Amino acid sequence: KRLGFHPGPIGLGLILGPIIEPSLVQAMYISDATSIGRVFFTGTLNIILIALSVLSISFVVWTRRKERAQEFASPQGEAE
Repeated sequence: KRLGFHPGPIGLGLILGPIIEPSLVQAMYISDATSIGRVFFTGTLNIILIALSVLSISFVVWTRRKERAQEFASPQGEAE
């Protein structure tokens, strides 16, 4: 927490990484893909999931910028 992020995702990555990696290699062999991009960026379901991820991240960024703009537009600490 001192560095500005929570240690939970790092621990999760350290635990699940070695479990997931052999499955990824096996999926690459099964799909006979020459690159990892072909596995993840082709197919209707993959495109839909990528689009939903981009939309959700964009929405979060947009709402945070909107909140900051409202904070700067109406300062709360001014005395009348």
